[in-house]
Amino acid sequence: MVEVIEEKKEAKKESFISSLKSETKKISWPTRKSLKSNVKLVILSVFIFGLGIYCADLFVNKAVTVLNSVIFRLIG
Repeated sequence: MVEVIEEKKEAKKESFISSLKSETKKISWPTRKSLKSNVKLVILSVFIFGLGIYCADLFVNKAVTVLNSVIFRLIG
């Protein structure tokens, strides 16, 4: 009984490995040129979004500071 279970486990392992190999053959890897252009695009996008978030943070910070000073002057 134990031997049958072990054989089934081994058959599942072999089946998994063979299906893994066949699926790996289906992968289409990008060319070096397209990979470089995509990496450049991602890095540029990160800097642009970072700059946008930085500008939004400066604006919100300035608005809160102005609002704080107005409220302080009104209340005393």
